[in-house]
Amino acid sequence: MSRPSYTYIRRKKKIHLWVLYLLGVGVVVTLATYTTSLSNVHAIANDTITIFVNVSQVSLVDINPSSLAWSGVEPGSVGDKTLEQNNYEAIWIENIGSVNITAIWFNASYPSQLPFGSGDPNKYDAGNFVVISNDSTKYYFVNRVEYREDDPMYVRTNKAINSTSYLYGIIFGRFRNASKEYFWEFNTLAGGQNCTYGNFYISNEPKTQETTGDSDLTDNTPYLIQPVQHLLDWYGVAEVLVNGSDKYCVVIPEDCSKVVFNRYNADLPGASTVCSGINNGYFVNGTYIPPGGVAKSYIQVYVPYGVPYGPVKSGKLTVYVRTA
Repeated sequence: MSRPSYTYIRRKKKIHLWVLYLLGVGVVVTLATYTTSLSNVHAIANDTITIFVNVSQVSLVDINPSSLAWSGVEPGSVGDKTLEQNNYEAIWIENIGSVNITAIWFNASYPSQLPFGSGDPNKYDAGNFVVISNDSTKYYFVNRVEYREDDPMYVRTNKAINSTSYLYGIIFGRFRNASKEYFWEFNTLAGGQNCTYGNFYISNEPKTQETTGDSDLTDNTPYLIQPVQHLLDWYGVAEVLVNGSDKYCVVIPEDCSKVVFNRYNADLPGASTVCSGINNGYFVNGTYIPPGGVAKSYIQVYVPYGVPYGPVKSGKLTVYVRTA
């Protein structure tokens, strides 16, 4: 007689079936076993502990993405959703701390000297192209820096402009806004190489590729630049309108070296005094962003005319927050 053979049939979902064949007997014995679920086990005792957690007051902020890049942007145009690697249209400012964020402002990098006419893309700074918005419709530069120029071209100015005019507190330049350029002029009332107090003129109509713009600054009503002391240095400050509607806080250092068109840098001189009508230089002010909350800032770059092709020097956009 042959030995009995055992055949395994299947195993599924903890239900085990075995079939035993007894050779020559014709009898089938089926055995079913079931694994008892843990939920069917009834506890016979229990106890509970209380958990306490006290969170410290910590100010933390996280900015994403950590880098942005635009390519293929033509001079005189806007770089918006053309980000190759990520297509971001905004930056997200997240409160990862434990206290409310009550204010947000920025600081953008800028070139150390007039880059236009140099032919060197490394003398430009990508941070000086950055514009931001809280609603994706109206964009402003954070703190656009423009340097004085020695030749007013065809523009009629209130004072003579030449390579030494800044020594007498007279400077001329352009506010470059992508495809638009607005001429500006400052004449000191303080005397000598001092740009803390005087008259600031800016053209009403911009120069574009098709039009010469406002070529007579003597027709414009000047904005009065007021002196403001910041630490040990003095600056001239005025709240001005560009294009009749875009408010900027114009900041000029005493040495007349440059003009800053400030909108969202609360650390610049006069932002909270002379220019208090522009939200004191804040992007967000007085609106609470609770822990775990997020603020959104739309971002683009305005690349002006006259920028040579190739990668310009990488720039920085720094985000500052104040907490309650």
